[in-house]
Amino acid sequence: MSWSAAQIVEALQGSDPALAVLAPQLDMIMASGGDALIWPNAISRRTSFGTTTRPAAHEIWFSSTSAQSISRPAWDETLRTLSRLMRKNPSPLSMSEWFDDIRARIAQNFSATTCSVLLMPSAAEARDTARAIALLLLKRDLFEIATTPSECANFSESARPEIRTLIVDMRAATGDPREQSDIDADAVELCEAALESGQGVFFQLLDTSKTGLTGISRGAARSVAQVAPGRTLALVDASEGRTYANEVRRDLAQGMMVLVSGSQFVGGPPHCAALLLPDSVADALTGINDASGILPAMARFDAPRELRYLFAGVETAVANPGLGLRWSAALAEHDEYFRVSDALRRDILETFARKARAIAARCGFLTVEALLPDHTEDPLRESIVALIPLTPARSPKAMQYAEAIRIALAQPCPGLTGDAICHIGHAIPVADRAALPIAASAQMVNDVARRMAHGLSFDRATTPVLRDLETLFRKWEALAG
Repeated sequence: MSWSAAQIVEALQGSDPALAVLAPQLDMIMASGGDALIWPNAISRRTSFGTTTRPAAHEIWFSSTSAQSISRPAWDETLRTLSRLMRKNPSPLSMSEWFDDIRARIAQNFSATTCSVLLMPSAAEARDTARAIALLLLKRDLFEIATTPSECANFSESARPEIRTLIVDMRAATGDPREQSDIDADAVELCEAALESGQGVFFQLLDTSKTGLTGISRGAARSVAQVAPGRTLALVDASEGRTYANEVRRDLAQGMMVLVSGSQFVGGPPHCAALLLPDSVADALTGINDASGILPAMARFDAPRELRYLFAGVETAVANPGLGLRWSAALAEHDEYFRVSDALRRDILETFARKARAIAARCGFLTVEALLPDHTEDPLRESIVALIPLTPARSPKAMQYAEAIRIALAQPCPGLTGDAICHIGHAIPVADRAALPIAASAQMVNDVARRMAHGLSFDRATTPVLRDLETLFRKWEALAG
């Protein structure tokens, strides 16, 4: 679907006219430095994720488990940043200063502590870099212990022959979530077998899945590390963005690497990720003289100065301004999110979750997955609501049907009064069914907080969100009809 002239005007409204002339350059650069998934189609102006390079405030975005379009404030921030980089602003910005600032803000926002930050175009590349670091530091072949790939962001097994991936299921054969103790017991058993054979162990600890589940626990990884020091390393996958800074800080203090994303909950465009390295890992890496053939290539300023020499070709590589601008957009949203009080953030997220579950409970064409007991007091995880279509019931075609619903929701429905383009998360297989997640985001929290800052009450400020939920379910009902 192409943008109308009115929608393009809407996307540029509010921007400084002197900056708006940079919009075509920004479109092109924002789509660079990643893979083809983020290249916008020439006709529809949409990426493979359904997102646009410009704000699409006229559409409904509950797709933060997958991706969402850039917001108006984030768009304005990237225009300002581009003008500074192009020396069209009284405060010019050098490429090296810009990337240093991005890494410092990521460390502050996600962990509130010092760490080494490697910028990555995608979660998949961050995972592969973490695997390479584990090979370098553990100096042996590895068993990688991970959880259900379909519930992770861009997970695929390593192509390296030195790494064998073993999967622990988070769900039973029925599709119901397994007990945490059972998940951990399976993981520890696999680890013990790997260690007995002389291999190392690389954990991938999924903090929050696309349906709100948790994978192997940090405690299980720590227990194995205590009995096999120097033979295990862990990566915490916090790419969904529903992890608290104090949790990330503890992870880093305990020697775990952490994968974070500026996409998903944070609200930046697709394909901006980062790998946070604890001081123990960064210090060990600086003692390595030659990492050629193990660590991947990297763009010029994506790693801190003290680690750049480890990455192939980095000194002669060009910078990746597309990745930098995507992170600038994400951090503009994230910074604003943290300016909202903890209490108000919690109230907004809980209001969204309660309303979404209440409407879903009235629908005869789907069921909603129950919250895990330990997530009922966690507004970040609670704000992922996994919806399971009832038709076709327990069929091999369930995934196909769910994806068809997701795609149809994002298309015009001319016969529906009050229709809107509605974006939800990609379908997730749940045994022989499929789940379609809808979720809150930092963008949504910020929108409500801005309306309250302009004098609206909480009830009136959240009305657009609740109205959008009603619109989404009404359209889904019409499609399921």
